[in-house]
Amino acid sequence: MQVSTNTTNNVTIYKIDSPKKGDCGESSCPAAVAHFPETFGGYKKGTCASAGYSAPDGEQDFKVPIWGKTVVVKLFKKPVDVGSKAGNVTIYKINSPKKGDCGESSCPAAVAHFPETFGGYKEGTCASVGYSLPDGEQDFKVPVWGKTVVIKLFKKPEGIVI
Repeated sequence: MQVSTNTTNNVTIYKIDSPKKGDCGESSCPAAVAHFPETFGGYKKGTCASAGYSAPDGEQDFKVPIWGKTVVVKLFKKPVDVGSKAGNVTIYKINSPKKGDCGESSCPAAVAHFPETFGGYKEGTCASVGYSLPDGEQDFKVPVWGKTVVIKLFKKPEGIVI
């Protein structure tokens, strides 16, 4: 939280998902008062890069509660890993977006942890859990992200009765 132009006695502090969800916010703060944002705001001493957020994503003004002053916070995202996280992975979820079906979609590997963590999706295919009969497609607007993706729908095949 940059509150002074004198950088000789400043420390760098950061917080993930603040002030913008999905980013890491970083700013300079006078060392003598850094304990306030650390204790009451959940900030940590260090840089966003130390937490894996090194791709610049702009800046944002942030009004500090109680203090009332506005500071500039530098925003960073996690970089896209071109190695093992390159390309797409297939994710699925049973009963989503249609009850009784399994919904399957392709997702960039670098961000697949979001639908897995927050949406209950799993990496793999519907066929891997017994849903192998195609049942159409459905557009699905992803919450928070706001983009619409196409979900392929699959049903479980009926058992053969003798």
